[in-house]
Amino acid sequence: MDNNATTPIDPRVLDKMLPSIKMIMAIHPASIGLDKNQKILEEAREKTALSLNAHPTEIIFTVAARKQITCLFGIARQYGSNLAINLISAIEHHAIQHAAEELTSMGFSVIQVLLR
Repeated sequence: MDNNATTPIDPRVLDKMLPSIKMIMAIHPASIGLDKNQKILEEAREKTALSLNAHPTEIIFTVAARKQITCLFGIARQYGSNLAINLISAIEHHAIQHAAEELTSMGFSVIQVLLR
């Protein structure tokens, strides 16, 4: 889900991200504790997958609209319209929503998820 520049970060998300951000800011880039950050990311992927009745390897987090669009079309091409179901949040950046509309017009399944 793309955090559009006008969308504030949910405080719960920020709480989970802060330890990794502080670690990155405090440590020289060559010695960043990537294992800890990877563990945090994997835990988030597992929790998300559990809530969606999916496998953690099916969950892909992206950092920007351009990367998300690439992922959406890449997954659609790889799995075809019968298998690929792309989930996006209802508050996505307009570029993501336009890409999702394009995928839908091509016969792919795109579901908008409402966030609580």
